[in-house]
Amino acid sequence: MNNNYIIKIIIIYILIIGNAFSDSIKFDSDNIKVFEEGNLIHAFNGKALDEEQQIEVVGDKSIYNKKKSVLTIIENVRIYDFKKDISIESEKAIYYKNLNIQSNNFHLRRSNFF
Repeated sequence: MNNNYIIKIIIIYILIIGNAFSDSIKFDSDNIKVFEEGNLIHAFNGKALDEEQQIEVVGDKSIYNKKKSVLTIIENVRIYDFKKDISIESEKAIYYKNLNIQSNNFHLRRSNFF
């Protein structure tokens, strides 16, 4: 009985930790600035990757609000959706983790990434 209790605690712990990391967007940039204890990230001339949704966003300026899970990208924006095999180009885009993308004057392309 004691072993079952320990196994349940381990499973709950793994699920909680897994959910905490699933909300993350990874950044690859030469210049990243972090504000508000890691809840606001500014990145320049780089890319952001949402591994869970298989979305890569490239742009000159990125602002990520971790509390709201909203990524705003400005200038030379390219969004690659590897699940749907599409790319979007724009001068400004707002990416929500639930895959709602808003943009002005964007170009949508179907392409083969692989």
